[in-house]
Amino acid sequence: MDIAIAEDNNPPSPPEGIKMLKTVLDFTPDGAKFNSKLTVRIPYNQTQLAEAGIKDPAFLKVYTYNKETQMWEEITPTNINEDSQYIEFETDHFSIYGLGSPEKTGSYVDTGGSNENISPVIEPPANNTGGGSSSSNWCFIATASYGSYLHPHVKLFREFRDRYLLPYSAGRYFVLTYYHYSPPVADIIAEHWTLKVLTRVILFPFLLISAFFVKTTVIQKIFVIIVIVGIICRKKIMNFELKN
Repeated sequence: MDIAIAEDNNPPSPPEGIKMLKTVLDFTPDGAKFNSKLTVRIPYNQTQLAEAGIKDPAFLKVYTYNKETQMWEEITPTNINEDSQYIEFETDHFSIYGLGSPEKTGSYVDTGGSNENISPVIEPPANNTGGGSSSSNWCFIATASYGSYLHPHVKLFREFRDRYLLPYSAGRYFVLTYYHYSPPVADIIAEHWTLKVLTRVILFPFLLISAFFVKTTVIQKIFVIIVIVGIICRKKIMNFELKN
């Protein structure tokens, strides 16, 4: 198979609410599929970040264009190396790929950096030493427990991460720490149905919290908080009256 990688000079419009780097790469033969996942490494530089208005490389995500649905789809990076300035992700087929970030993460102010040519690197997949999830570190705990990166609950967790964790330094530190330590745990969970169910139960309170912050309006949030405070105050008053 002859593999070609070229910059797409007329890529599809970026997803709504996403700031895309100008360099979008077309991997051909288009639609080629592989029995094992390949690791793809796409470099970036500070000039590209500045042009896209992206403040921090930690916000970067990989997007692939699905020509059947004519929509961009997000891919979880397996590695974001800010020192060497590249992102790695896994795929089992060729398509159009680009890097981007949600607009809500803020603007970039440093316009420094070089504008050297960007060439992606494709690495063969690691040997699979286990069962369902492979030894790759893309399969994080939520994805492993729900069985799919595209599961609605996993999407909800991602949206909570993007809106309430990544915009803040403490949140970014938590996310990067999670990325570092969670893959081995996720691999174990993915291999055992019982652990998947147990993990879903453990994640349920966090799912409710995520849904509360992501799916409700400001008015609804205020109303719920008032109700909770009212219930707590009522219980304290009742306990006080019983003691007296």
